[in-house]
Amino acid sequence: MVLVLGISVAGAVGVTRQTPDLSQPCPVDRDGKLGAQVCDALASVEPDEKVAVVVTLREQANLETPPGLARAPRLERVIRALQAQAEASQRSLRPLLNSLRANGQVGQLAYF
Repeated sequence: MVLVLGISVAGAVGVTRQTPDLSQPCPVDRDGKLGAQVCDALASVEPDEKVAVVVTLREQANLETPPGLARAPRLERVIRALQAQAEASQRSLRPLLNSLRANGQVGQLAYF
């Protein structure tokens, strides 16, 4: 699943509850992963500037459908699987991201 958001460098970077150490060359999440493009962008922005970030969550929907299923029911199953996975995987992130947005640390949010 994917989230698209704008993150303030002065605020929280990433989606963990821990505040990253911006004195490090590139802040990382709790798994030690942050895309090189995000690191480059963070290194070149002003403290209150926002950076557009696409977050791809680890868990992905199983999009396999039974063989021989007609196109319409197949598409319906895929859409339902994607929506269910998005709801499940984003459930714990939404309150944090909404709070960060309310505080001005995250700009626009788009959940997919």
